[in-house]
Amino acid sequence: MVRLVDGLLRYGKYLAFAAVLIFGATAFLFDSCVLANGGGASWEWPGLRRLADAFYRAAQLFVLEFNRDCNNPAQSAEINLALEAARYAALVFSAAAVVAFFAPRLARRLLLRIQILGHRRRAIVLGYGPVGQAIAHELATRVRHRPAAISHVDGLRHSLGQWMLGLPVVAQVDQWWRQGRFVTAIHSEVTPALAETARRDNVVLVEGDPSDPALHRRVRIERSSCVFVASGSDMQTLDAAVSARNSLSDAPHAVRAVLSDPDLAATLPETAPRGFLGAANVQGFSLPAEAARLLIAQARFDRVALEKRQRRVHLVIVGCGAQGESVAVETLLTAWRTGLEAPVISIFDRNAALVRSRLKRRAPALFPNDNEPSLPIAARARINIEAADADTIDFGADEGLKRVLSEHGPATAWVFAAGDDSLNLRAAAALHMAILKRTLPPAPIHVRIWSGHQGDTPVLSTHPIGIARAFGALEATMAATPACDDDPDQIARELHEAYRAQGIRMRLADPSFVFSDEPWDDLSETKRNANRRLHRHAVMKFEDLGGQWRHRGRMVPAVDAELRDPYVATENIMDYDVMQDGKLPRRWWKSGAAAQDIESTHRASRILAVAIAEHNRWTADRALDGWKMTPKPAPSQRNDERRLHDNMHGWSDLDAVTRRWDAVLLRTLVEGDSGRDVDVSAWTKRVCTLVLATRTEKLPKKSNIAVFEPRCRFVQDPAFSGETHSPTEIRIVIAGEPGRDSLDATIESARQAFSALMAKPAISARLCRVRFDFFSHPAEETLALANAIGAAARAWAAPPPKSGRPNVQVPVEISSLWDWQETPAPVFGFVGHRDLDRTNGPQGLALFLEVFFAGRLARGAIGGLVSGYAPGADRIAVDAWTGLGATKPLLFFPFSRVEKDSSGTDNLIHLTEEGAVEGAAEWVPHGDIAHVGVARTSQPRPGLDAHRSQASDILDNCDVLVAVYDGAGNSGSGSAGDTLLRAKTMGKKVIIIVRDEEGNWRHDDPDEETSTDWQRT
Repeated sequence: MVRLVDGLLRYGKYLAFAAVLIFGATAFLFDSCVLANGGGASWEWPGLRRLADAFYRAAQLFVLEFNRDCNNPAQSAEINLALEAARYAALVFSAAAVVAFFAPRLARRLLLRIQILGHRRRAIVLGYGPVGQAIAHELATRVRHRPAAISHVDGLRHSLGQWMLGLPVVAQVDQWWRQGRFVTAIHSEVTPALAETARRDNVVLVEGDPSDPALHRRVRIERSSCVFVASGSDMQTLDAAVSARNSLSDAPHAVRAVLSDPDLAATLPETAPRGFLGAANVQGFSLPAEAARLLIAQARFDRVALEKRQRRVHLVIVGCGAQGESVAVETLLTAWRTGLEAPVISIFDRNAALVRSRLKRRAPALFPNDNEPSLPIAARARINIEAADADTIDFGADEGLKRVLSEHGPATAWVFAAGDDSLNLRAAAALHMAILKRTLPPAPIHVRIWSGHQGDTPVLSTHPIGIARAFGALEATMAATPACDDDPDQIARELHEAYRAQGIRMRLADPSFVFSDEPWDDLSETKRNANRRLHRHAVMKFEDLGGQWRHRGRMVPAVDAELRDPYVATENIMDYDVMQDGKLPRRWWKSGAAAQDIESTHRASRILAVAIAEHNRWTADRALDGWKMTPKPAPSQRNDERRLHDNMHGWSDLDAVTRRWDAVLLRTLVEGDSGRDVDVSAWTKRVCTLVLATRTEKLPKKSNIAVFEPRCRFVQDPAFSGETHSPTEIRIVIAGEPGRDSLDATIESARQAFSALMAKPAISARLCRVRFDFFSHPAEETLALANAIGAAARAWAAPPPKSGRPNVQVPVEISSLWDWQETPAPVFGFVGHRDLDRTNGPQGLALFLEVFFAGRLARGAIGGLVSGYAPGADRIAVDAWTGLGATKPLLFFPFSRVEKDSSGTDNLIHLTEEGAVEGAAEWVPHGDIAHVGVARTSQPRPGLDAHRSQASDILDNCDVLVAVYDGAGNSGSGSAGDTLLRAKTMGKKVIIIVRDEEGNWRHDDPDEETSTDWQRT
């Protein structure tokens, strides 16, 4: 009975329609209009004519054509217009109902057949929940890139292919062919919403059990190129994956299971081939792990720590479930750089004991027992786990947090990865408020937002510049993960093969170097994991060598000869036998090689440091994969089954051959693409710092007081003007907050200035990165301006179609640095001669002071300006400062009085000299100077005249005094010489600006090695 009811529910509508069809056909065939008058059907031509006429009559009957008499067709009744319209409308709607009933099913079957025919582009998705929808959407829309050729052979076939792809029609067909895949999805319960989602993505959605072998046969699962499984819980996903693998039989298909547990995804490739649940040939991917990799690749915690001059990467994770654990593991794998100590991860979670147990099970070497050897100090990453509730922790006053930050240094970044989206948001907002109050130093904040949206996470951080950003969006994660690529291991495989080829070349050049490594297909899964992790760290190794590179989808850069050749020559002659203590000895080169100069020694020292850092990273990588170190670095003690490795000791404890193995990767990155016909994509790192001046003085001047307009311009580091090579990185510092009323004009002016800057090949030819530096918490207008320039940079890097520029993608990174101290930057006071003839005239002083102030703004070394406004050096300095758009200076005047204007209104007038008259340079109306700075009148002090009182106010409100001074001594009360002497007596830092013998302006700042040091990091 159950089967009967189920059959009626499933097939009842088809049976009912078949009955109606049979009944209608019977009635039609025995209709008097079909049968001849003799009683039988006639199938000759006249009969067929009558049969065709009968079909027409049947249609008429269908639309209520009951007024016709088949025996006497000439007689008919009159029908009004309404009935005439109704009967034809009935035909239209009835036909539409039948078509609507059958068309979707026929269309799905047709699309399914088309997909089966194009099986090389077809993908099967088992499970169409939030994860399955994201996978299907990505597969259907991702452009499948043409595989990179091993070498560009300039032959007829290659030339003909390039010529064909240059034809518009062929290019469009090629783009269509590479645009996405055919996707068939199977889901247990198809709702109208799911059907609509599938329709939008051109996905054929089939209802049924994703693990049903019969359904697999129905959709011809073997006629596909890959199978993705995400059908609910991890157990359901594995069940469907194993079933799909069995349905595929011996077909060389990739079955990729998308799991939620990173531990299961990490262990499945090794346990499945050895009998775990029969899940052989099933490749596991973890969504939290993929989200963590994407976060680390974008956030670059290692680079943040270096640029903020920290000792190590110190990542603080609040909430440590599967996502927090994945972020911690990925950070421990990628936070190894020269100049940084081993990373520290501080975890705050409600259940600290559970988190510790999970991590100890995964990486026991990081939590050694008393009777086990500990990892070398240089490779010993620290994991602190503290019990805390993200909902109640006070980031500004919590004693446990203060203790951790005091012991291990300020946080490099914060990650909120609790399972509750609302909790993550509340805790991140509380942390941001603590940073705004300066109770904590600034650091990027990354907020995990996912589960509250059932996987469909909006991108909260729509702008490229922001201190707090969301991560873990499902669609963004699927778009970036290699799981949806034709070959997820393509990049790791490419780097491994380049590594093998480089090692073989080094062995042939030096027979004493013993090198051997298996091809990718012969590697064990643990070694493949190591290579997958290695490629994510390759870019950091290249940066440690002093390079910077544009990624164009290749894992091995094409390095400029200026960087490549000296490093190759230096590494070839390095004698690793003499580097016993991990330091470069005085004679570091091989016997027989000529003595090396200072530059070669510097390169050798850098190669050694990078090789040691790579060994420490590899040691931590092995520890996170479950390996432990042997008691001694002896090959006889190695045991792969128990995961005991003899090379997990200090770099200096290894033999010379093993030491050089860490240099093979460096050689691979530096010369991996040498001699190949590819565009150079990596160069020596060169940084150019730019200060964005948000105001410009209007010319010509109509008064003695400068007037500024919201027109942006870039002030460039003069030390870079003599460079013959383009910068690989530009750093932009916004000099001051733009006005709210003029924000739109300022943004448009900044875009034009940036476009003009990028139009210069000397700036843009090698550009790899644009960084925005913030040395104080930016206001809303400053952030809007920075994001507008960031958007302009992205538009330049990826020009839209029909923009007039070649549609060539330039992979330029847009990032930011948030680095201010708990105490504000020092305020500079300024004094100078009124009569600049004492310093051979004012020529060039305005430009020098603009560069002087811009250089300190570029590294956050100045927080404001205090000065007078007397004609001469004071006024030139104030105009230079204000012209950058910096905060309004504090201006002290020795005299002031109230004057009435022509209408009888009282006006406050500031005077730089007593007795000045209207129109003179010493006459400064308060209403005019208010647009330049904050004007105050110095109060007389006992025993001091007005000018000396003014100088006292300047000294009391500044931390550093700058003076344009000719060195002629004290020239009077309140003079530059007198103020300098008082500043030194007060213990303030003093910077003197003078002309040198060649007529150039110079300063004597003892804290700078050069007079134009713009780089803070």
